Amino acid sequence: MKYLVLTLHIYANEYSGAYPTPDKWCDLIKPYIGQDADKILVCPEAEASECNYAINPDCEPNSPHDIVLLFET
Repeated sequence: MKYLVLTLHIYANEYSGAYPTPDKWCDLIKPYIGQDADKILVCPEAEASECNYAINPDCEPNSPHDIVLLFET
């Protein structure tokens, strides 16, 4: 999760301070993760899928620190 959040901040820095759209965020950050994207986007405790996490559509890089950005689906 920590690595995903860091990746989202890198993405936001390159896209005028905006996170990727919630419907395609996993695909949009894969280039920033590299070869291990399929491993990082899948929760080790969950059944296999392309992405076991979701992004909060109401969260922005400048949101308060207690707002949930990512959660398991």
